[in-house]
Amino acid sequence: MTILVVKVTAQASHHSFVSWDQKMLRVRLKAAPEKGQANAALLIYLSRMLGIPRQAIEMTRGHTSRVKYLKIDGISREALSERIEKSLSLESHQK
Repeated sequence: MTILVVKVTAQASHHSFVSWDQKMLRVRLKAAPEKGQANAALLIYLSRMLGIPRQAIEMTRGHTSRVKYLKIDGISREALSERIEKSLSLESHQK
């Protein structure tokens, strides 16, 4: 089990990873911060971008905050960090 701290900016023009400093991942999401839409979009986006099953990601804190705490099962902190860095690299090359 790994804990990931994510700072979310909702209602962005597109979904993207913004930065990663080994402590906090910053993410932009198109979804609105209403009725759990941004939370659901975050879990789906992270699952897709990091290759982690959606069922392995659980929001433990921050349901109504911009800073979210996610519990991710089945991946080490090191492997998660590598996947985040790879996704950031891929996104920056697509711009």
